[in-house]
Amino acid sequence: MLVVDGHHLTGDELRRRASLQNFVAAGKWIAAFDVLPSDHEALRTYTGFDVADAEHGDRSELFVFRVARIDGTPTVHMINSGPYTQRGTAQLGDRRQDELNQEHVRRVARLVDRELAQEDEGSPRLGRATRAKVQTLACEPLRPAPDPELQHVSFCYVDAGLKPAPYGYWTRDKYQWWMDSFGPPSQQTSTWTMNHRFDVFLENDPVHPAGNFQTVSYALNGQFAPATGQKFARMTDYFTTGWDNCTCTVHFVPERAWWTGQIEPKVTPSPSTSSKLVWQGSHPDSTNAQTNYSSGEEFSVGFTASGTAGSPQNVANVSVGLNLNWTSSQSQSYTIDDWGVENKGFGTELHWLFSARQPCDTRVAASNPSACFVGTDAEASGTHPAMPRALSKGQMQVNASGRWRTRQHLGASDGSLTFNLATPVQLIDTYCEAQFANWCWSSRPAMAKYATAASGPSPDDVTLDASWVNVIPIKELKLSPNPANGEKNEKVTGTVVLERPAAIPVTVKLFSNSGNAVFPSPLPGVNGGSQSRVTIDQGKSSGTFTLATNDNKLSSGAHTTANITAAYAEATSEQLRVVRPPAG
Repeated sequence: MLVVDGHHLTGDELRRRASLQNFVAAGKWIAAFDVLPSDHEALRTYTGFDVADAEHGDRSELFVFRVARIDGTPTVHMINSGPYTQRGTAQLGDRRQDELNQEHVRRVARLVDRELAQEDEGSPRLGRATRAKVQTLACEPLRPAPDPELQHVSFCYVDAGLKPAPYGYWTRDKYQWWMDSFGPPSQQTSTWTMNHRFDVFLENDPVHPAGNFQTVSYALNGQFAPATGQKFARMTDYFTTGWDNCTCTVHFVPERAWWTGQIEPKVTPSPSTSSKLVWQGSHPDSTNAQTNYSSGEEFSVGFTASGTAGSPQNVANVSVGLNLNWTSSQSQSYTIDDWGVENKGFGTELHWLFSARQPCDTRVAASNPSACFVGTDAEASGTHPAMPRALSKGQMQVNASGRWRTRQHLGASDGSLTFNLATPVQLIDTYCEAQFANWCWSSRPAMAKYATAASGPSPDDVTLDASWVNVIPIKELKLSPNPANGEKNEKVTGTVVLERPAAIPVTVKLFSNSGNAVFPSPLPGVNGGSQSRVTIDQGKSSGTFTLATNDNKLSSGAHTTANITAAYAEATSEQLRVVRPPAG
């Protein structure tokens, strides 16, 4: 891993530092500390992705990233810690604030550790149990795996954080003297990990009436827990026991705080981005799905290369080798007992509302809080807050996806797409408002109260570069030596040169139509034909490959000509002479 200190490198140095370029090209991890918004902008040179808070003023204590190939797909992994001091801790004492800051850093470190472990998943130095626990965070490989030649890039952005919940109604300012038997004030802390993923595909299928464009898909895989490993604020089961007349000890607490009531993911394109996009779909798509929902859909993209260097046979049947169609099958089904989800998207905006429906419907409970309350005896109908269900008290997972296409193919001058990512979470506190707790035994629905608190990550504006999915013409195909001595089985080194450096790792398909100049894999449908691939790393404009030659069926002094083709959207061919020198 390369460690970068943002305090000691300027934006220009970050953009042009040879060590960063080398680590990115090698698919290695880079950890950048003390990253300011201007530093994020500089690192966009390598990631094609920029992130800031909605006010463009946030910093990152740690920003970890790499550009790698996952099942042949160029993939940008990013984990962002945000600032060291998490929002919502300023009102706490210094000691508590420091505890939370350290816990935040430890959580991010664990996420980074798990992500790094992906590279070693098959390593013999890891035990079997350890390998079994390794899980990809944001970037599960697409299924089925697209062909490497398919123009496609994945941007995977992990946002992890925590926030302390407020003290409960009864814990702050309200008659604490008779609540002391239930221990010190709550230190409930909410935690989350939001995995955002954008995939950009090139669509250049000639049968498409709209011409070339990009397909942009989005997927959210998020987890939120209102009190990981901690006690909730005053959430107990003591409501049914009443008073102990001997000690006057309170055996019930008229409160349930704080439990997860709603999670509301939104992906809002900026006005300039919205004008470039056409909405195509979003899931869950139901207006009011309860208990079960689907997070995705099947969609197809097409990529076609043209054999402009000669006839199909001369370019080794390139029309067969590079007609690519891929259909996504990423859709999954989920169960959310006692919850529901609504699709509230409009125009190009993606918008969902995941909300608790039991023990009360949080969409309407604020105006009718007594619906969240139950009675404990004949005289106490609707005056005690009902116990929230398991998802509201535990880890809630949200999964959603959406898709757009661009109105036209976006190049370097107009390829920036900016989206506001917001995943606000609403915590709920239901309580009986009475001067003394035993008053809540009375039938007084007016005492049923409903309070909310904001949690979850702060909104981020993210910008991705769709022009990374942009075919670069092949400038030159070189072969050396040429001619090659087939009698010596001489190896030939080929070099594919692009017209400009590749923004993402580029895979070029290679073909030969001769059995005297052979690539590793046979080419179906072409007599003696063979095929291979060469990858050109990010930031590079050329890549090399090796071709084996032989003198099979050549008489002394004879030669044959092989047509070697490099195909990347268009095909470029070069003639290779394979000779058998005269005897003696």
